[in-house]
Amino acid sequence: MAVTRAQFYVRFDFFDLTDYTGMSPVANTVQDAKVDAAIAGAEAQTDRSIFPTVAYGDEVVMYLTAHLLTKDPGAMNARLQKSRGDDKLHTSEDVFWPVYERLARGSAGGFRST
Repeated sequence: MAVTRAQFYVRFDFFDLTDYTGMSPVANTVQDAKVDAAIAGAEAQTDRSIFPTVAYGDEVVMYLTAHLLTKDPGAMNARLQKSRGDDKLHTSEDVFWPVYERLARGSAGGFRST
């Protein structure tokens, strides 16, 4: 099952740039297209057969999507970065990558049988 933009926006609502200030919501079509492209890219890079459940695979795809969106050059000012402690220097690693790695590695170990 593929992750939808609506599912992604529920999980990571800060990526949803829809304008809710007026009488009816106005979608940000450029952002929606970027999110759709990032979801497609994450799905293409994910082998769902290694994950125990569909929900687990969806979580992996959503974290990879968030990572891909933050690595977009246009997202430089919105990037959530990890700091290296008291020096307040930022690493180049976003906050989504370590979670993605943990999820992906959690199911990738061990023997697989078909």
